[in-house]
Amino acid sequence: MNWKPDGSYALILSEYELLKFDGTTFTFQSLPISHYQSNIDWHPSGIYAIITNPNYRKISKYDGATFTEYSISLRSRDVSCTPDGSYFLIVGDSGSAWTFDAVSLVSLSTGVTDNLQAVSWKPDGSYALVVGASGTVLKYDGLWFTELSSGVTKELYSVDWSSDGSYALIVGEYVTGEYGTVLKYDGTSFTSLSSGVTTDLRKVACDSTSAMIVGDSGTMLKYDGTSFTKLETGTTANLNSVKYAIDGSYAIAVGDGGRVYKVLLGGGTDTTPPALTIASPADGTTVTTPTITVTGTASDGSGIANVKVDGVLATGTTSWSVNLTLTDGENTITVVATDGAGLSTTETITITYTPILDGKVLSGSTSAGIENATVTLAETGKTAQTGTNGYYSFSGVADGSYTLTTSKPGYIFSPVDVVVSGTTRALSIMGTIDTTVINAEITSTVMPSGSYKHGDSVEVTIIAKNTGTIEHTFYIGYSVRDPGDTFWDAPYVPVTLSPGDSVTETLSWTVQPGAPAGSYDVYTAVWAAQHWSHLYDDLDRENAYGVFSVQLGPEAIPGWTSYSAMRYDVLVDGKKYTAVWTVNNLNHRTSWMIYDTDGKVPDLTTFQRAAMTATVTRMIGSDTADEVESLRYTQERMNYFTGLTAWGGFSLWIRNTAAYLLGKFAIIWATGGTSLTTEMPASEALTVAGHAIAEEMSTKLVDDLKAMADPTLDESTIKSILSAYAVTNIQCSASKLGDAASTLEGHEGSWTYDEANSYYNNYKYGVIDGMTHMNLTYELQPGSDFVSQVSDVCNEAAKGMTYGIVDLDKLTVVEVANSIDDLGAVKSSAITREKYRNLFTVTDAEFGANAIELWNAYQTTDYIGGSLMCPGQLHAYDSEGRHVGINSTGGIDLEIPNSYYSGPDAEPEIIRIYTPQDDNITFSVDNATIGGTFNLMLGKQMNMTREAACYLNIPITETTAVSISTNNSSNPDHIMEIDSDGDGVVDDTVNPNTTETNHKPVSTINPPTQTVFTEGYSVSITGNGTDAEDGELPETALTWTSSIDGLIGSGSMLNTTNLSIGNHAIVLTATDSDGAMSMDSIEIQIHTALSDELIGDLNSDSILTPADAAIALEIAVGSRPCDAAMLAAADVSGDGQVTSLDALMILQAAAGVIEL
Repeated sequence: MNWKPDGSYALILSEYELLKFDGTTFTFQSLPISHYQSNIDWHPSGIYAIITNPNYRKISKYDGATFTEYSISLRSRDVSCTPDGSYFLIVGDSGSAWTFDAVSLVSLSTGVTDNLQAVSWKPDGSYALVVGASGTVLKYDGLWFTELSSGVTKELYSVDWSSDGSYALIVGEYVTGEYGTVLKYDGTSFTSLSSGVTTDLRKVACDSTSAMIVGDSGTMLKYDGTSFTKLETGTTANLNSVKYAIDGSYAIAVGDGGRVYKVLLGGGTDTTPPALTIASPADGTTVTTPTITVTGTASDGSGIANVKVDGVLATGTTSWSVNLTLTDGENTITVVATDGAGLSTTETITITYTPILDGKVLSGSTSAGIENATVTLAETGKTAQTGTNGYYSFSGVADGSYTLTTSKPGYIFSPVDVVVSGTTRALSIMGTIDTTVINAEITSTVMPSGSYKHGDSVEVTIIAKNTGTIEHTFYIGYSVRDPGDTFWDAPYVPVTLSPGDSVTETLSWTVQPGAPAGSYDVYTAVWAAQHWSHLYDDLDRENAYGVFSVQLGPEAIPGWTSYSAMRYDVLVDGKKYTAVWTVNNLNHRTSWMIYDTDGKVPDLTTFQRAAMTATVTRMIGSDTADEVESLRYTQERMNYFTGLTAWGGFSLWIRNTAAYLLGKFAIIWATGGTSLTTEMPASEALTVAGHAIAEEMSTKLVDDLKAMADPTLDESTIKSILSAYAVTNIQCSASKLGDAASTLEGHEGSWTYDEANSYYNNYKYGVIDGMTHMNLTYELQPGSDFVSQVSDVCNEAAKGMTYGIVDLDKLTVVEVANSIDDLGAVKSSAITREKYRNLFTVTDAEFGANAIELWNAYQTTDYIGGSLMCPGQLHAYDSEGRHVGINSTGGIDLEIPNSYYSGPDAEPEIIRIYTPQDDNITFSVDNATIGGTFNLMLGKQMNMTREAACYLNIPITETTAVSISTNNSSNPDHIMEIDSDGDGVVDDTVNPNTTETNHKPVSTINPPTQTVFTEGYSVSITGNGTDAEDGELPETALTWTSSIDGLIGSGSMLNTTNLSIGNHAIVLTATDSDGAMSMDSIEIQIHTALSDELIGDLNSDSILTPADAAIALEIAVGSRPCDAAMLAAADVSGDGQVTSLDALMILQAAAGVIEL
């Protein structure tokens, strides 16, 4: 054992456990291998300890939690660390020794072959003493071992120095006729001391005035420098180790059997027995299981050595537990706690064990417990009732063989045999429904019919009757099976019925978004049992096939899926529209499909405005107003912050310096000026320029820093700049949020576009700007060390201006390049702005680019369709014979992919086939219920061409069959064939009353020279529209729309200064004289116009310098990235790009030669 140098705990090694003793309590940790009679020493820092092992050829490094094993050539016995902590000296069998410096082991030659048992460094570190077999004593000075003459030939087991280094004590073997060996070494010679005991002495520990020695048969001695005092331990067990506490107030001795003694150095040992409490079970408890866990606590000033319960060693000491097995009847349990001084306390409790026979009665179908069943123990006549989980129990059942029988009205149970031996758990008794008692039937079912879309409700009405003899709770429900054989369950309903009673229940299944198109079967049933969400024991069922159909709605667009469950009614310009959530199946972009009250899709501008209104409707929840107000309040509170850091303004000062110098040298280099020879290689010229920049910058920065004592440049003045900037912007953001909150407060009923537009834009920019500047004020907090902060802003600002041209880290500005986070904070704020911009970009797309994509997809989707007004039924067949319409059994076929059928009861009856593989579709009309006439409209949109044919007042009887092919090759004139008597022979043909062929127009936007603009600048884009029938389309046929601003212009030229900030999809829509439309689009960017923006000011320092020209030149050659804002500022020539011309113009403007 040994104490950690800080005295927090001692480590005590047993064979397979490591004990930590903090002076009062013990904690345990398992050891990877046996460490019986191992020794330990700590590094003076207390970071780790080294443990020897006389059982294995290993040593262990212990860091307070984990072990690291190191292999050595022989078994080790003891270890001692040099007082300065430079290395450990380890000794072991056959004269072996090693040094270990926490990294590597070095084997030493001792010159002896006897086993070496112990080692101890003299406190001044001048040498160590090593002792071992045959009276061996070695002196090690860090280089060599010297053997000393101890004057004895007995086994020496332990050595330790007094804390002042005046002497060392060595203890060892006892031989008959002598006392246990004690040698005192004063640095020169050995003196044999009379221990007065006739046992082997195993360990010695010294302090400044005394020593403690322990040995076999419970021996414990105290040496005061002149004589020995034997201390009574009350044991004959061997004691193996002893060590003084770090504060010297007591010593700890350990020995066999888990004994730990706390020796009070005031003169006596611990005489107070430990406190012991049995926490569980309580005395007098009766249990029904033979195995119990006994728990409790123990405490003592000397620590608890162990706790035993009925002779079984418990787990733990101060908090302990043990598992015991009881015998029938009363059991007296005895608990004994032993402290570190060997004193003990005993407590007892009495526990009665009464065996039981128990088990469960379960449903054979659900495995759930059956309540209120009666279980009978046949041989004794005893009975027990089951609880809610089916559990029952019998007590006082003698060992032997028994049969359990069970009864409950409505159930049938099989008997269960059981052999009782003590407490016994019987096999579960399984019950099944007795249908002569519990039964029901479906007496009537009203099935659904027709066609349904996603989000529609499919209702089934079921009448069920209790045909059993007792009251019972039944479960009525139904499921549907789709064309892919997947079942969808409708919600079921429980009903309690008395015998002979009936109930009528109407159940509804909502067509889920993933439900495929096609014909559906219906399965109805009444069940006897329910468990969790499942139903069991169906008593009656009815199945119906091909009952109803699910299909794509008339608004379906191939490649997009609309979710009818998420739809809103919105108002645009006073007109009501329905918005349906729609997802692109390929890229998962989302938008809204928009219809008016007639089911028509509006123009693009209205479409986008309705989509925006729906987006806001979806965003708004019950807590939204509170959340907006809370964010506004938080932003407004930023006005009360004081001492906000203004490093942003200070960094501009530093950056201007760097910018001027960098620009000066970069322009000279780029233009081949005289300061750098034109024959010099570019890379070398750049290095020269870099060093020149750095040298001049360093000088100026240091000079300026020294001038900071100027009262006009004190810290308070510098910090004021950013404070005003950030807080002003936050107040502006808070005002926008206030406007958004006001819109919420005034809203009632369906959302209008004007409300949605006001709320969304105020909320959007309130969040983006507010969060950005809140982040800035949070990140830029005052630091405690102004000078160190200033140093790093110099470096960061300078590096920010070089953009990779000069690596200042390798140059001469290190004197001022240390630690401030201002540019890091600005970067963090920029990231915050981008984060919230991106967040809203996704939302913007719902009524912006995604809405345009969806609207365009609707306009350009190929389809073939028919619309029938008549007493008859409409059908469609493709070239493979696949059918859409009512079949011969009354079901609905949707065999042609991407087909829609309104159902036979719709007026008009509609069939539409989207993205057909070709135009070889044949429509037919038959099965008229009465004679009369019908009107048929056929339409086709394929390959940018729309065709329509109209047939009016066509006679029809019950036997008439009509067919028309839409294939232009086989039926170019759209002739209808009529079989009047249904014999399969064409009796007549009819031409359409009207036909229409219209090619879609072509819309073209001329590629503009510029696609990035500053807010408020004029945006000019031209385009045109042509049409096969109309030729060049007039100005009135062309409209311009923005994904953000909606309708923005008309005619062949767009010229506007009112575009909002953001990424716009600009769409030119061309509409021909027949209403056919086509679109072309481009992307442009509108960026924020800074207050007092200076054209050509590329580093935002509000002045034009050669540095701005250098930046423009980097952009021109492609070595520097350029976003929308930078492009707008750098393109001073106005040609939509950045070239060397722009760099030259900025340079001339900086010199005052021209004005931009």
